[in-house]
Amino acid sequence: MKIGINFQSMDTFFSGVDYYTIGLVNDLLSIDEENQYILFTNQPNAAQKYIKKAKNLNIKKLPHLKTRLKRIKWEHLNLPAIAKKEKLDILHCPTYICPFFTSKLPYVVTIHDTIALDYPQFCKISNVLYYNIFLKHTVKKSARIITVSKDSANQIIQNFNVDKNKLKVIHPGIDQIFNQSALANHEKEAEIRVKYNLPVKYILFVGNLEPKKNLINLLRTFKLLSKTNLPHKLLIVGQRTWKSKKIITCLKENSNSNNIILLGYLPRNELSCIYKMADLYLSLSFAEGFCFPALEAMASKTPVVATNVGILKEIDKGAFYPVKPQNPLKTAQAIYSLITNKDLRQKQIDIATKETNRFKWSLAAQKVLSIYREVTQAYE
Repeated sequence: MKIGINFQSMDTFFSGVDYYTIGLVNDLLSIDEENQYILFTNQPNAAQKYIKKAKNLNIKKLPHLKTRLKRIKWEHLNLPAIAKKEKLDILHCPTYICPFFTSKLPYVVTIHDTIALDYPQFCKISNVLYYNIFLKHTVKKSARIITVSKDSANQIIQNFNVDKNKLKVIHPGIDQIFNQSALANHEKEAEIRVKYNLPVKYILFVGNLEPKKNLINLLRTFKLLSKTNLPHKLLIVGQRTWKSKKIITCLKENSNSNNIILLGYLPRNELSCIYKMADLYLSLSFAEGFCFPALEAMASKTPVVATNVGILKEIDKGAFYPVKPQNPLKTAQAIYSLITNKDLRQKQIDIATKETNRFKWSLAAQKVLSIYREVTQAYE
């Protein structure tokens, strides 16, 4: 087979969807030396940095596709013709949408969630309009749809009444860099602590600063927690995005004695140390397709307090402390319990370690490769 994968990103500040594509491609190349892969990307330098070299991988550089309008135009108008010219057997679009104009080439699409449809108040108007127009077409025209959790699958079925045989839940993997069983790099951790002047004890949040992350209630929770005898500070790691001004204002209003630290976006090798040094990971998201950071924290043997969203609905509730998104008092009480009760803390870590061991890129790659084979055989 000759397999095309469309990997477009607005910038190199990668988030969950981008790392999904990177993790999947790397393990496809690890298990499959027979088929040819063509990666179409507007971030060629990042692709060459994060994706392993392989004889059966060809990276098609598209550095001119820097604006969203140019990228959308290319994906819908140019990509089908390029796919035909390259004589692809199948095209995988891992970022929600397949080309509008159809061809004889089968499309496999990963739809991570339908948040833009279900929770438009948490999304840019441009995203809401775009996905309302193109997701329905994608569901109709794709040969197979992959999604990352049962929760997302249920939402796709509810929104589009899609044939269940066309839809496949394939859990992503957790990158090995977050696995605490790997040899701990204490020297690297000490270096990171000095570099960012990190406190000895801190509670961690990782994610874009955007409305669906519910950071206002997270800050209210920490304000309540700061009235206890815990010495912890709050560490927020993430890129500022749309509507983050209100969040920053609230942060400044609650930042007494520098007890809240905003680091911005961090590279993966540094983020892994940040997780491992944290006393607790906190997420109060209103909605998620998967929720990578919570599982990355669990893999790092860091206790988690989180809302029951995305993949967290499928795992043992003993692996994290589930809370409601708009109850700062009970959330603060949950955090206090996990930090001060060593037995409860260790019990959660043990359960979380077993749960996160299920999420492996090698398993995801095998299942995706099987879908490629099934679809191409059906189109022969």
